[in-house]
Amino acid sequence: MNFRMTLVGIVCGLVMGSAFAAPVISDIQMEQDPATRAVTVNYTLTGGPAVVTAGVTTNGVPVSDAYISRTYGDIHQVIRTDGPHTFTWLPDRNAAQDEAFRVDSGAQVTVTAWLTNDPPPVMAVDLSMTNRVLYFASVDALPEGGLKGKRCKTSLLVLKRIPAGGREFVMGRNKNTYFNAENESKDNESPHVVSLQSDFYLGVFELTQYQWDLIAGGIVNASANATNTAYWATRPMENISWYDLHESNNNTYNMDFRYPNPPASNSFLGLIRARTGVAFELPGEAEWEFAATTGLPSDDPSMSANSIIAHGRTWDNWLDPQGRSTDLSTLRNATTEQGTAEVGSYEPNFFGLYDVNGNVWEWTLDWYLEDRRNLNGEICMDRSTGQIVVRSGSTCNPPVECRAQRRFHRAPGQRTANTGARIKAPVTAH
Repeated sequence: MNFRMTLVGIVCGLVMGSAFAAPVISDIQMEQDPATRAVTVNYTLTGGPAVVTAGVTTNGVPVSDAYISRTYGDIHQVIRTDGPHTFTWLPDRNAAQDEAFRVDSGAQVTVTAWLTNDPPPVMAVDLSMTNRVLYFASVDALPEGGLKGKRCKTSLLVLKRIPAGGREFVMGRNKNTYFNAENESKDNESPHVVSLQSDFYLGVFELTQYQWDLIAGGIVNASANATNTAYWATRPMENISWYDLHESNNNTYNMDFRYPNPPASNSFLGLIRARTGVAFELPGEAEWEFAATTGLPSDDPSMSANSIIAHGRTWDNWLDPQGRSTDLSTLRNATTEQGTAEVGSYEPNFFGLYDVNGNVWEWTLDWYLEDRRNLNGEICMDRSTGQIVVRSGSTCNPPVECRAQRRFHRAPGQRTANTGARIKAPVTAH
């Protein structure tokens, strides 16, 4: 005999001043199979479409979102039709309360509807088979071990919402604030106030080799340098050019697909757009720096070498320092003790992004100008230098080159074993 109880739902994620009607959840009921402990939740949606997520409390105590990560049905995605809907989850033992979940023991579920133009803070794309775009209230709710598991570095592409809309921040860093060997700024980091116009989703990790292969393997003519069969999948994809990402599948330029035009259909970004329906793009340079530095003042002297190497692989923290080489082609079969690290091996930054200091340089959308103060955060379209901005530093660079404000550049057709990418998406639910 199944347990059954009726509960109250809530609505959140509303946009102030929005012309859209607020979606409403009602008639929430849940029941549990006493043998399998599988929990089925029924609810009614009115005012859709909406993104639906859920949370659980036991005896009034919120349960970690990780406890409701094994789900299927009408949850963690856009629900497009009004009316009754159902999802099921398989609860594990709740270690915090040291008891198996039971719906008749003070348990409650809250089902939350989010506007599709103001979706939850975590977005994930299933790249393996379904290409479904999923949304979660927190990274804890991600399936199969969350960010600590392998799936979020292989078949699931995870992005975090960056609250940049209407924000101002100081881009760059004052060279004269303080001087020492490990913190000196460069001439092209002239500090200036930048205004950003909208939120965006940005990859929690750098694109991995496994993710690249799922989208572009056998189509885009690029291959990673780090090929160790035991470690390649969760290492960052490198040895890719800006053209590979946006304009072609054979490392050649094509002005027809140059930003702001949509990418070529056979480029990496064109392929992932076709698979998912999401307008994925590279981040602008100002967007990248905002996401990498916010929460750490741009002149904060605490961003020492020790702080930087805690957040990513640099020249100073190879696990096998005796095996260091700036020529990564000699380390093609190396373990992650040498060369690039598995993504997410170090501490995240303020927004929960990993490896924004080191591991691999990351392509941005911007053409490089030494002085970008007049751009006010807009994408630089001036191609006079013939170079594209890359950010974050790499495993081949000392910590001073891996500061979040550090600006560097490469030719758009250049493929190097220490340059990869992190991609962004618009804040619109699909």
